Amino acid sequence: MRRRIVWKYGDSPAIYGNLIAAVQGDGDIKIVVGFPVSSAMVAFSRLYCFDICPPPQYGYPHGSQPEVFVNNVDDDGFTLTYKNIPDTLDINYYVT
Repeated sequence: MRRRIVWKYGDSPAIYGNLIAAVQGDGDIKIVVGFPVSSAMVAFSRLYCFDICPPPQYGYPHGSQPEVFVNNVDDDGFTLTYKNIPDTLDINYYVT
């Protein structure tokens, strides 16, 4: 386990990152950052094509929208769960 105290920034500065993964559909990805994670936030870095995953109000079934969320945090990173990804997962994350 890596200790990450940087005194000029405070006790433990947050880590920002970007992940691009060639995945489709549903699944999980383990992201290892090398220190115990107390919290993690994820968000899409790009918008997905409106024609591939149109919103439910346009007559398409609910649940066809791409989703991404943090499933678990642990001693060396976090687990990311994704759903309905059409071609490539492109996200930003923030870890403390």
